[in-house]
Amino acid sequence: MANEQTLTNIGAPHINSLAARRILANQILENLYQGLIEKDGKGVTQRFSDDVSGAEIRVVRIKPLTQEARELGATLNGGNYYGSTAQSESVEYGLKVLFTLDQPIDIFRVSQDMLPVDLLAAQTKNYTDLVNLNINAATFAEKIQSVWNAEIVSATSVNISELDSGEKLVDVFIEANSKLDDGDEDNGVSMFPSEDRIAVIQAAYRSTLYSSASGVLSLGGANFGYDILRKGSLDAGSEPRKLEDGFIGIIDNVPVHVASSLVLKTADAYLGFKSGGFLKDAVIGYVSSGMATSRGVASSPEVKVIDAPDGQGVRLQPLVRFGVETFYPKSVALIQKDGAINPFEEIDKLITTGITYGVVPPASRVVPSMTLTTAANAFTVTGTSCVGILYVQADAEITSLNAFFTAYLTPSSVSGVATDGSATTETDLIADKYLTCLGVAADGTIAFKSAKVAAQS
Repeated sequence: MANEQTLTNIGAPHINSLAARRILANQILENLYQGLIEKDGKGVTQRFSDDVSGAEIRVVRIKPLTQEARELGATLNGGNYYGSTAQSESVEYGLKVLFTLDQPIDIFRVSQDMLPVDLLAAQTKNYTDLVNLNINAATFAEKIQSVWNAEIVSATSVNISELDSGEKLVDVFIEANSKLDDGDEDNGVSMFPSEDRIAVIQAAYRSTLYSSASGVLSLGGANFGYDILRKGSLDAGSEPRKLEDGFIGIIDNVPVHVASSLVLKTADAYLGFKSGGFLKDAVIGYVSSGMATSRGVASSPEVKVIDAPDGQGVRLQPLVRFGVETFYPKSVALIQKDGAINPFEEIDKLITTGITYGVVPPASRVVPSMTLTTAANAFTVTGTSCVGILYVQADAEITSLNAFFTAYLTPSSVSGVATDGSATTETDLIADKYLTCLGVAADGTIAFKSAKVAAQS
């Protein structure tokens, strides 16, 4: 069933605001569940709630037992009973449900106390589509961020697989899935469950998984191949649900879903990459277990409907809050493009203090700004809300994170850490090239500022 629900159960062409409140709330909950890529038990553990008052949900996990086996009759600990007892222990995690979508929606020029059903249905779909987009993007961003942050802490790659030149994506997919079989010893997980796993890849890579050259169609078997081609699925037995939740089939016993470019761009914004495009350039997707990612969604039991204060019409006042957190980074097996960087790690090497990397809603991020002037063998950059500023010289302006670090990490690059607010000496500046500065805020939000290099004396 596609995410195209309308209010056809109302027979009259107009309904009053009391009925609208009830139907809007029910419709929003139904559409929210239908449009999500990762649902309860597949990729995440989630419970819907009509309680919008609590800021945090407590998640309790029973810690595994750590006792060792003994031998009866042995000199050491060989008695009839074990010399001590094991204690049941638990650990609590806090899942904050503070991401909010509550901007009022105005419907203009309707008769007093009556709402056209078609307008109401359209606005309900618009709103639930927006909420679904944000929940999907925040979930994608949280899983990516948890792996990247763990890489900084451990200084080693944590469940990251790269699609190298000449490799088949289906083989790298199976490699990533196999990493979840190794569990997480530090957290007492011998093996992550297989029944709650999900794979989410960017939509552009569906054809790579599917193709006759390097995907499932290259595995042979004409009869199954015809069925796969007819359905457009990754296996002969599945029916794709692209519009509903992105499902395209099953590989290695894992359901595979696609995420659109808009989901990735929105996830970029949740990670602080306001310019967008980084995840699409760097990340193919991931395989993950729902055991270690919790997500909460709280929706108000009614949508308020009031007179529009600015003119004829009504104002809808919806309220949905949500939050997502991955407790064990090893529950996510990340699939990246060849040579993709961890931007958090690269920035952390150069700007060592003052930054917290995390998933933050775009409207609550502090976007740094900079003024930049160049002079003979030097430049001056002044940042607002910047914890640190990096710079690199290139032939053109740089506006993306991937392009910035591609240039910055080139061995011969003219690059470094700028002095905020005063002149930074750089004798290798070349006239008419461009200097691009990357400013980072305390919450990890990134912004760019470029200027043409002035003539040198």
